[in-house]
Amino acid sequence: MGTLDNTTKTAQDAASQMSERMSSVKDELSSMASSLYEGGREHGKALARSASRDAGRLMEKGSEAAGQLRNQASDLAGRTQDMVRERPAVALGVAVGLGVLIGMLTRRR
Repeated sequence: MGTLDNTTKTAQDAASQMSERMSSVKDELSSMASSLYEGGREHGKALARSASRDAGRLMEKGSEAAGQLRNQASDLAGRTQDMVRERPAVALGVAVGLGVLIGMLTRRR
C-alpha cells in the first residue's frame, strides 16, 4: 500500500505544479492581451489624430483652389462683358454659332 500512497502523492504534487504553471501562463496571457489592447488603442488614437490633421490640410487646399477658381471665373466674366460691350456684333455671331453647333450635336443623339 505504501507504493500506492507514494504514487498518489506524486500524482497530486504533479497536478498541483501543473495547476500552478497553468495559472501562471493564464496570468501572462492576460497581461499580454491587456498590453496589446492598450497598444492598439493608442495606435488607433494616433491614426485618428493624423487623419484629422490630413483632412484639415486637404480642406484648406480645397478652399484655396475654390477661391482661385472663383477669381478666374470672375475675371473671365469681366473680360466677356468687356468684349460684348466693345464688339456686340461679334459676340452675337459667336452666340448664334455656338447655338447652332449645340443644336446639331444634340440632334445627332
